[in-house]
Amino acid sequence: MDYVIEVHTERDDTEARAVASMQGLLGSYQGAGRAPRNVNVQTKFPVATGLAIARALRSLETEIMELVHEEIDRYTGDV
Repeated sequence: MDYVIEVHTERDDTEARAVASMQGLLGSYQGAGRAPRNVNVQTKFPVATGLAIARALRSLETEIMELVHEEIDRYTGDV
């Protein structure tokens, strides 16, 4: 079974934003992240965008882990 995570990014002069989404398991899941930008600093790697993506993926992980823990609790009778 394969799962695909899509990440959409946007940025303006003040911040970068990312949304990570995944279809699968028992539905669709989404996480979002933001990071401030400093347009006065130019780097080869878009640091703010990278940070926003990492935060969106972490948020997505949290949502999926909560679902997994709820299912474990339901299975073991801890609910």
